[in-house]
Amino acid sequence: MKKNDGFYRAYAHGICKGKEGPMGIGLVVVNPEGQVIRQLSEWGHTGTKERAEYLAVVYALEEAYSADVLRVELRTDSELVVRQLDGEFQGEDIDLKDLHHSAASLLEAFESSRYVYWDREEMLQADTLARAGFDEDGAPKNS
Repeated sequence: MKKNDGFYRAYAHGICKGKEGPMGIGLVVVNPEGQVIRQLSEWGHTGTKERAEYLAVVYALEEAYSADVLRVELRTDSELVVRQLDGEFQGEDIDLKDLHHSAASLLEAFESSRYVYWDREEMLQADTLARAGFDEDGAPKNS
């Protein structure tokens, strides 16, 4: 049995330089008391902004699940992700469909879950982590 019973917040943010190019993701998982229990900054993948957002969501939910979280609230600044999870919009991209399926399955794995659109200003730490792999001019570091 998992040990945590409060709602944890999982902030997820993905970025992409250009229409399709280097991507960065950042995530932060915070316990009900507001303490960071997990965070991740990863970059180096190539793809679209939508792929980066979905990867960040999947990674955030995986991190929360691996931390034995029972109840999670996913917060993302991607309206696309939220609308697709709500069933309002279905995309054609096979890769995004697979990521959507992963995100939806992960949300169902928790005892209780919810997801919300959250303004990027409220997600500064995840945004900072997503951008960590890029220089100020937007080029990937160590490329």
